[in-house]
Amino acid sequence: MAANDSSAAASERTIVNGEVTFSTTYPSNGYATLAALGGAASPCISGIANACVIDNNLAQNGTPAGSGKSGYTFAVTPTAAVAGGAPATFYTTATPSLTQPVRKPSVPTRTVCFARSLR
Repeated sequence: MAANDSSAAASERTIVNGEVTFSTTYPSNGYATLAALGGAASPCISGIANACVIDNNLAQNGTPAGSGKSGYTFAVTPTAAVAGGAPATFYTTATPSLTQPVRKPSVPTRTVCFARSLR
C-alpha cells in the first residue's frame, strides 16, 4: 500500500471514530457532516455544529478547505433519517484527488470507503 493510500485509510478510520463519538455524544442528532466533526476555534468548544472530535484540517478536507489531504479528497454523507429526523447511517469516502501533481510512486491509487448504521 502506498503512503498516500495508507494515509487515506487512517483518515477514514479517524472520520469513523469521530462519527461514533459524535453519535454517542449527541444521540438525538445521529451522524454529522465532515465539517461538523471538526472545530477551528482554539480552544475548541464542542457543540453540534463543531464537535471537535477530529482534526479540523481533515474536517475541512484539507487546507485550503476542500483541497484534500495527502492526495485524497474526503466526503461524509449522513443518510436515512430515524424517527425525529436524525441521520441513522452515514458513509465516508476518500477519493484520489485529480488536482494533485502526478508523481510516481506516491500517486493515490484507490478509493477508500466505509459505511455505518445506528440500527
